[in-house]
Amino acid sequence: MLADWQQQFPGRVTIGVLFSGAPDVVRESAEAFGISEVLIDTEKAVQNAYEVRAAPSAILIGPDGLIASRVAAGEPSIRDLLLDAFGIRGLVTSLRGEPTDEHGGDPDEALIDPETIDGSFVPVRREGVALGEHDGESVLVDRWTWGVHLLNPAAAIVWQCLDGSGSIDEIAADIADILGVPLPEAKASVLETSKGFGRQDLLAGVGLRPEEAQEESATAPH
Repeated sequence: MLADWQQQFPGRVTIGVLFSGAPDVVRESAEAFGISEVLIDTEKAVQNAYEVRAAPSAILIGPDGLIASRVAAGEPSIRDLLLDAFGIRGLVTSLRGEPTDEHGGDPDEALIDPETIDGSFVPVRREGVALGEHDGESVLVDRWTWGVHLLNPAAAIVWQCLDGSGSIDEIAADIADILGVPLPEAKASVLETSKGFGRQDLLAGVGLRPEEAQEESATAPH
């Protein structure tokens, strides 16, 4: 969960994770779960100062170094704290709709490993993933997992092209022509972006098996 949040919001917010315990034990735990930005508070001084009584808990510190929120306890509250910080909680709530158990694909279908995708692959957006806009920023909400993904402008363009009508190379050629960027650069960008969508289980028929997804989250930041 923490590693996922750190990977989803790079450059937007720094998610520091506070541990108590011996440094070698903390380091081993952080590496096992793919967590970065680790702080060690062996005496629990920070926890006591903020009157934290449950784990996980979080508090938002503004760019000026001042406390900018109440203490949020539990995964749902922490997620809402992050969405409020970005000003997209209302948008995400409207895109989620009602929770669904429908993945948008056959659970027994053999999944394509995202790393094997090449320029000839025809990527298709998975059902159950909604796209919204907020202040010029594109936001994806997965109604199956309730995951939230913030897209940079390049990724947003690629996402809207994934309708099954063209291969990665064809999409890249169109983008290169429209935006006037070198074709090799466009191909590399579209390919890596598509693989990233696949790793996040956002493409039809592409993804990691549950045990592989857990290992990916624990060892390799996206």
